[in-house]
Amino acid sequence: MKQLALALFSLGFFASTLQATKTESKSLEELVLESDLIVEVFVVDVYEKNAFEAIIRNPEMETGPSIENRIILNVCVKDVFYKDKSIDVPSCFEVSLWKRWHLSLGSILEYKSKEVLLLLKGEDLKFVHPGHFFWPLDKKDEILELNKKRDTQ
Repeated sequence: MKQLALALFSLGFFASTLQATKTESKSLEELVLESDLIVEVFVVDVYEKNAFEAIIRNPEMETGPSIENRIILNVCVKDVFYKDKSIDVPSCFEVSLWKRWHLSLGSILEYKSKEVLLLLKGEDLKFVHPGHFFWPLDKKDEILELNKKRDTQ
C-alpha cells in the first residue's frame, strides 16, 4: 500500500509538472497576426542567465518550471517585416526563451550564427507565444503572406 501511495504521489507530481509546461496551441496565422514585430535576425550569441543575471555558458545547464535559468538569444536585426508603431526596434537586443520549457543550453547552441525570424510582442520585445516565436528562414514567405491578412481584418 505504501508503494502504491508513493507511485500515485509521483505520478501526480509528474503530471502537474507536465501541465505546467503545456501551452495553448496556436496556428502560425494566429501567431503572425498577434505579433507586434516580425523581424529577420542574425543570432550573434546564445547563452543562459541565472536568477542573478550572470551569464552561464555550460551547455548542460537547463531550464524548466522550477529552475530560474533562462536561455538567451543575442540577436542583431537584418530586416523588419512588420512593426507596430509603438515599438522601438534596437539594432541588437536579447530575447529570452520561455524558461518553463525543459531545455539545455546545448540544445539551442545550433542557432548561434544563424539567421531566423522572430515573432515578438510588446515594447519589451517578448515572444508572441512561448513555444513558437522563432522560425527558420524557409518559413519567411509563408509568414509574410500571412502578415498581409492583417490589412484585410
